[in-house]
Amino acid sequence: MKLKKAKSDTEEVIPPQAEIIEADLYKRTYFGPDVPTLELECWEEELSEVQLQAYKNADDEYKSIQNKLDEMVKSTGGEIVYNGDQFTAYQLLGKQPVLKDLERQSADIIRSRSRSLSISNGI
Repeated sequence: MKLKKAKSDTEEVIPPQAEIIEADLYKRTYFGPDVPTLELECWEEELSEVQLQAYKNADDEYKSIQNKLDEMVKSTGGEIVYNGDQFTAYQLLGKQPVLKDLERQSADIIRSRSRSLSISNGI
């Protein structure tokens, strides 16, 4: 057994250092560092013909739907309730002939299903 040397009163007492665990170095925080810790090298590539066509088709489809909705709002006396960056909300006023068609279609579907259920139960 080795005896420790007695410390004199003049020596500075240093508390033991806790081990730094690597996981403790990287903690989740809502505030990012002042200096970026990740630098990526990137470059812009030109879009291919297929990508350009896909963007054009999506833009045309969006404009077509937007025009149809605007026509519906004008024809029914409706109004735009909300117009944001991501979506637009419309309020349509008056009777909607489209709703009558949907009601008729759903009634036909319900009738056909109830008939098929009554036939299958009768067998």
